[in-house]
Amino acid sequence: MAKNNLNAGLRANTILGKTPLAGIDINRIVAVSVSSVPTAVPTPNANNIILFTTETPFQDTYRSYVSSKAVIQDCGTNSNASKFANILFQASNNITSAGGVLYIAPMLNSVSATSGTFTTPNILANITNFQTKTDGAFTINIDGSTFDVLNLDFTAINTLQDVANIFQKNLFNVTVAVVNNSITFSSKKFGINSTIVITAQGTGTDITGSDYLNCGSVEPTIGTNSSGETLPEAIARTFHAIQYSGIATDLDLENTALETASAFVNGLTGYYLQNLICNTEDINLLALPNATANQNKARYAIYTNYALRVEAKAGFLTLMAGVNYNANSTAKTSQGKQINGLAPDIIYDSLYPTLETAGCDYYPMVGNNAFAISTGGNGYANNVIDDIALEFYCQYAIFNVLRATNTKIPQTEAGMTMVKNAVAQVLSQFVSNGVIALGTWNSSETFGNTMQFLTDVSTKGWYMYSQPIAQQLQSYREQRIAPTIQIAAKRSGAFHTFSVPVLLEN
Repeated sequence: MAKNNLNAGLRANTILGKTPLAGIDINRIVAVSVSSVPTAVPTPNANNIILFTTETPFQDTYRSYVSSKAVIQDCGTNSNASKFANILFQASNNITSAGGVLYIAPMLNSVSATSGTFTTPNILANITNFQTKTDGAFTINIDGSTFDVLNLDFTAINTLQDVANIFQKNLFNVTVAVVNNSITFSSKKFGINSTIVITAQGTGTDITGSDYLNCGSVEPTIGTNSSGETLPEAIARTFHAIQYSGIATDLDLENTALETASAFVNGLTGYYLQNLICNTEDINLLALPNATANQNKARYAIYTNYALRVEAKAGFLTLMAGVNYNANSTAKTSQGKQINGLAPDIIYDSLYPTLETAGCDYYPMVGNNAFAISTGGNGYANNVIDDIALEFYCQYAIFNVLRATNTKIPQTEAGMTMVKNAVAQVLSQFVSNGVIALGTWNSSETFGNTMQFLTDVSTKGWYMYSQPIAQQLQSYREQRIAPTIQIAAKRSGAFHTFSVPVLLEN
């Protein structure tokens, strides 16, 4: 019977035109398959920045850029996006040197909040009346706070712009401009609480009358709140499609909207928001409460030149971003740096303590030089982006161990060592780039082996510990949950101020 079956098979192969395989297939003896190790997933770049704009330069959801030239081509020379990009890419260590990109994303029907204004009638004919006054005076209410402006000397003025310049010099939180032979006073904050009202003052020469500012015929304009898509809504709409960390917008926001956006971003992992205020009153109204709430991923800076607020946001971001975390000694601090393309701000020394407490960064002149100051009241700015980068690198180091292991990571100490070795490489790199440094652990809080903890921090800059597998709860083992990997690391920090007593003897 077997012979007949074999012959039947041979006859069938002949009929089908097939030749039987001679010999035994080698794969029965030696089976070989070739596969590639999965490539690592790139670590998200903490230097990627997005600008949400109220302009609509294109119909795409977003576009990415690595130069200001490309932004200008798409958005136009005078666009907010181009103004932002021009400052961002001027930085010596800009985001491109760290592999970062700028994303620009149009918002959906978003309209900026406006400022309260007070505009006089045409007062060109009144210039000669001003020229004889050395004690001009008026009262101004700015956003609900009243101030007396006294002893204004107009004897050197020749034009309406000269008159406006005198007002500007005495009104720090107001922008004064000449428009069509009228003088416009604008608040430096936005929204329905933004107001300017000018009234008579009893001391000196009242310059609110018809012979001067002619305030009696003026109806002040109250600011309006922003509308359309909010900043949190724009972030929620885009963060699944685009990988960015730094966030800015040209959407002018009222205080309540700024507070809402700041709280929203601070609750996210891997993001930070650059806010800007132009009004010194908002140091205590916005920046200080933000710092008190420990919302350190919502950054506040002040730049009082209202017209350059978009450029200033880009400028303060250049002080944070642009760190190549894969290189050596690349970590940086904002303190003392210059912002290329942006003039230093007029900030008075008396504001120094307030700004420090509020964690509000600024860009003044120090010793006749432009000098950025990074305040510690809300955590230093560079720590925020450094922390985000470290989170990314540790997270993706572990993820890529899982991805690259074709079998499994066993629930053993050897398996945990595989993972911890990947994290150790990250921590060593962050010592190399200058984010972490060797030092003495001063906190009373430790974990694991205390002696090893202190030794590792002082000799390596970091200590890592995981609970022994043998001590893990059975329920965790059954769910295949690894023991928590605890890490302690010493920040490198940076010197910001110095004291140098000098003792001389003849």
